[in-house]
Amino acid sequence: MTAKEKVLDIVSKMPDESTLDDIGYEIYVIESVEEGLAELDRGDYFTHEEAGVELGRWLQSGRMLLVDRAQFGNNPSTKALDQGSQRIR
Repeated sequence: MTAKEKVLDIVSKMPDESTLDDIGYEIYVIESVEEGLAELDRGDYFTHEEAGVELGRWLQSGRMLLVDRAQFGNNPSTKALDQGSQRIR
């Protein structure tokens, strides 16, 4: 199925009252899930134990994660961030 066919299929299943934001979010979620499943198929993931070790290292290092809107775009998960970059712990 082409990208256009996927989008048309998604939109055809949504209510007529859907906004452009609703449609964009639905496409974003479906694409994210499909990418996650593809990563699992490739074996490109951390086990629970590996994630715990990495998180522990990150927390012990005291490093801060820089979240940049330019990198993540304006998707719903970053809408809460202020304009520009913001440091989070």
